[in-house]
Amino acid sequence: DIINYEEFMEHLTREEQEQLIRYLPSVDSSKFPS
Repeated sequence: DIINYEEFMEHLTREEQEQLIRYLPSVDSSKFPS
């Protein structure tokens, strides 16, 4: 399945976003607010 990251991330808290970025280094972190 293709995940719409923007839609998906809207449902996550900042902490969850940071954890997700930490566990998925292949994800382009520039897509997420820092």
